[in-house]
Order: sequence, then structure tokens, then C-alpha cells
Amino acid sequence: SITGLGSAWVTPAVLSTVRGCVASRALLAGAFYTSASHLGCATVMFSSSSFASERSEAKCSFPWTLIDTGCELSSPRYLTSAYDADVWTTLLPIALLAYLFGSIPAGVLVARTYNIDLTKVGSGNTGATNVLRSAGWGPGLVVALADIFKGGIAVLIARALGLDGNLISLVALAAVIGHNFSIFLGLKGGKGVATSFGTVLLLDPGLGLAILPMFIGTVYLTRFVSAGSIVGGVAAVVLAIAMQRDVWMVVMCLGLLLMIVFKHRDNIQRLQAGTERRLENKGKIETVGPTGPVGGEPDTNGPVKP
Repeated sequence: SITGLGSAWVTPAVLSTVRGCVASRALLAGAFYTSASHLGCATVMFSSSSFASERSEAKCSFPWTLIDTGCELSSPRYLTSAYDADVWTTLLPIALLAYLFGSIPAGVLVARTYNIDLTKVGSGNTGATNVLRSAGWGPGLVVALADIFKGGIAVLIARALGLDGNLISLVALAAVIGHNFSIFLGLKGGKGVATSFGTVLLLDPGLGLAILPMFIGTVYLTRFVSAGSIVGGVAAVVLAIAMQRDVWMVVMCLGLLLMIVFKHRDNIQRLQAGTERRLENKGKIETVGPTGPVGGEPDTNGPVKP
């Protein structure tokens, strides 16, 4: 006998099902080990190039029940490189495309039409907030919509090419990484808030729409875009758990939150020090001093001068 899953026993019904699966396909994606004396062979193989569709095509329904433990497995215990290679050869090109699409610096391109080098003004960030501060509300909104679109289109492309939700989430993360670390800007970029929102909105519209009021409300009450961004990221994780979304969705939201916090680390320090700039119109940027707001004009080479 071969030891792989202990002294597990397989019912006759399961045995006949496995034999049908083995005969139906040649590609091997995993192995279920059991007693040779009861199966008449050392190892039973099953195939799953695309697990759900292959199993359906073979009219195979494997319950993955171990009689002696009562344990039910939702997926094979052992995965070989055949299935993994099939997944990765499909996923990697799509993720790379999403990264390149996310890398398109919409903020830089829009600001350039106003003769503004966005990387040298304000915070140097290429996102919508810096465009708003340097060029005005109109260009800022255009960039915000473009960044949301970048995240959304990555999800749509992945879905159109047949990827499942858990793999689409990886493509979505690739698009946000592209926005934050653009290959066209020497791995610099924005802070990923709008692009993150676009991915969540297309993956789960209900969750995305639930997050939006929290972001807007925080920005409206505090006039700190950074505070609204962080609150929105935290809300995404909390709501995904509260709304009982799939684990992959919760993990994706957590990944987005970590990137948002990382890209806002300087903002967090300024919020703690009371020197974070408030959201205002073009040419009107405030800092918050120990005794309250201090007005001033933006200084591209340093702190705001009162």
C-alpha cells in the first residue's frame, strides 16, 4: 500500500467515479493516494486542466470524502505543475497587460495640456488630487475618471477572457500596481485610490457603491483627501467581511488597503504632525497648524508659506 492520506478508504461509488474520470482525460492535474489493495493500483489520477469544466465534460462528480476522518476537501490535496502551468500561462499575459494599462499616466498627460509638469509641482504625485491642486477641478475630475477606468477595464478584460473571480483579483492588483509604480515614469506614479475603486466597483458594484459615501463623507468633513482614501480602504475590507464576500475578495481589498497606506505614509505623518494640506481649489492650499488652519500659497519646493 502507498501512504499518502493515511488509511483512507474509498466507497465503491467514489471508486467508480474516479475510474470514469481517469478514462476521460490524459492531462494530469493531481493525484489522490489510497490503498493499493482496495483499488487494484498504486495511484489514482484525475485530470483538471480547467477543473470545473473538465469535470463537467467528463460527467465526473468527485465528492472528496474521506470515510475514516469525515473530512471533505473542496479541491485536490495535491496539484501538479500541469494545472498550475495552464493557469499561469493564461494569467501572466493578462496581468502584464493590466499592469501596462495601469501604468498609463493619465494625470501627467492631462496636466501637460496645461503646460504643467505634474512631477515637479505640488506633491509630485501623478494622481487626480495633485492635478486638481495644480490645474483645477475640471482636469482633476477627468484624471479621476480616467484612473477609475484603468482599474475597471482591467477587470472587464480579464472577465472577457474567461478568468474566474480569484484570478481576476490578481489582474486587478496588477493594474493598481501599474498605476502606483508606472514603468513609464521610472516606477513612480499615483497612490492608487481611484484605480482601486475602479477594480472594486467592477468586481462587486454593491461593495464599491457602499464604499463611495464613506470616502466622500470623510473628505467633505475633513477636507483631507488622504484621510478619505485611508477610510475608504479600511471600509472596503470591513464591508467585504460584513457582506460575507468570498475570501479572495477580502484578500484583494486587504491588498489594496496595504498599498494605499504605503503610498500615503508621508500623508499619515503630516496628519499626525498637523501639517497635512487640505483639499482646496487651484492655488489655495492650507496646512493645519497647532492653532487651526493656516492659509497660504503652494510652494513647489517645500512647505506651504503663510
